[in-house]
Amino acid sequence: INLIHLGMLSRRIPITPPFMPSSSHLKGQGVVMGFDDIFDLPRLRETLQWPILQWSDVKKTRYNLSVDFGPASADGPQREAVGCWSLWQGLSRAKLPIWSSLPKFLNLDIMYTPVPRWIKMTDNVNDEHAIFGGIASLLMPQRRVEVLSTPESKDRYTYESSLNGTDIEPDEQLSCFDILYFVGSHVGFEWEHIFSPAWNLVGTATHFSPRLEALAVEYLRRLFSLQDGQAIPSFISVHIRRDDFQGACAPEWKLEECFASLDVYARRIKEVEAELAARSTSGTPPTEVVVTSDERNITWWAQVDKMGWKHIDHAKEESATKHGL
Repeated sequence: INLIHLGMLSRRIPITPPFMPSSSHLKGQGVVMGFDDIFDLPRLRETLQWPILQWSDVKKTRYNLSVDFGPASADGPQREAVGCWSLWQGLSRAKLPIWSSLPKFLNLDIMYTPVPRWIKMTDNVNDEHAIFGGIASLLMPQRRVEVLSTPESKDRYTYESSLNGTDIEPDEQLSCFDILYFVGSHVGFEWEHIFSPAWNLVGTATHFSPRLEALAVEYLRRLFSLQDGQAIPSFISVHIRRDDFQGACAPEWKLEECFASLDVYARRIKEVEAELAARSTSGTPPTEVVVTSDERNITWWAQVDKMGWKHIDHAKEESATKHGL
């Protein structure tokens, strides 16, 4: 979303990256999925009236297959070297670019140049957020030349040994970044605020793909044991992220002391039910609850069952086998 918003601000064509199987969520296993595998790209283009590409439109490689970083990982052009900007190297205390498996998947050897400090949102050393407008101005020809003439811009870094001893500036035509997560117009983590420009202009126009929506309907119909013609009932959906959050818990804490208990979620669900009932002018507010989570502990899921909440048993559904996850 931030990439597309930045593309529109700088009057450039965004190239959306594929979704890589995350090491934290999927243990690095699974297929590489294109942006249009998840989101309705034709609808988004039409709504925004803006051209949006995917990397599959630009460069050949093995999309929709399991990741293979062997010698034959790319089917098509040879490896290419390109210069990119690094927000993480320029704005964070790490002073290094964010490492990602994506460049290797795309057969790109990248030389990173740190962005200037003036695009930083605050002077707080613990805040890595950059300002959309500052990044957009960096992509203008005159501003780019000014920044690349400074001594700080010469502190380039690469994770590829093939580029050692070389000096590649950020490409003028194909602008790229190591990360655009910590970007906003005014405050950090703007996604938490209703006034977020990226959300209002791009996020609200982004819808799931028809195939993904049909798959969700298929799962929900089985979950609610519906017969043909029966409508899916209204429900409250709760996503409880746990598995990859364990690393954020202090070593001396027990996991159940670190994570919110199901009783806490039950109290919040009651609050949502009350709010929906107050808003409702007709009909009955939803009473069904559907839980999703990356938790693998079957004892925890048994507790979810005891709460009277529904959840999809992906092992029983054979989701991994059917959908390659």
